Order: sequence, then structure tokens, then C-alpha cells
Amino acid sequence: MKISAVELYLFDVPLPNPLANPLTSGTTIATILAVVRTDEGVSGQGYGWTVGAQRAKFITGATEVAAQFALGRDPLRMEAIWSDYEGFSNFVGTGGLATMAMSILDIAFWDIACRAVNLPLWRML
Repeated sequence: MKISAVELYLFDVPLPNPLANPLTSGTTIATILAVVRTDEGVSGQGYGWTVGAQRAKFITGATEVAAQFALGRDPLRMEAIWSDYEGFSNFVGTGGLATMAMSILDIAFWDIACRAVNLPLWRML
């Protein structure tokens, strides 16, 4: 099985009350949804979220870069994809944004793994 496509979607949901604290503020919760498709027709979904659409665009851009390390690869070999991506991202930092971006895809890889054998995640683990 090989990853044939990664589609990213951004949903911005207004908060009933603006969020404000010493670290951040915003009027929306933005969710980044990744749909990872394989050449065998199995697909998986992963997601991440943040406060505000501008931050989500930042994460989405990093996820687009991370997706390039997944295309054409076996989604069940998550460690190999992570390793190659971490090698690339080490000069910009392998934590924070880089990890958030790949984590969105990693959730989708696990979704694919579970769907491929028709098991829920808790049973798979």
C-alpha cells in the first residue's frame, strides 16, 4: 500500500466568547483536517487545531511540507516517514510546528492502519 494523495482542509469555527489569556487570544478555533489516500483505496483522517485562522495557515503550510515525505510511501511504515522528515526538519527544529505538522499526518496513518485490518485503534494497540 502506498500513499497516493494528501488533502488538507481548514475549518474555522467562531467561539461564542473570544479567548484571551497571557499567551494567546482569538475569536475562532481553527481545525486542520488531513485526508490521506492510498493506492489501495484505504484512506485515513488526521487533525490538529489551534486558536485563530492565521495560526492554522501556519500549521497547514508545515503540514503540506510534511506531506511531501509521505507521498509514495507505505503509511504502515510510520517510523520511516517520521525519521526522514525529522532529518529534513532538524535545521528548523524538530519540535513545535514541525512535530505538530507531522502529527496531523501520523493520526491519519494510524487511521489507515486500523481501517486496513478493520480494527478500532484501542484493539490495534
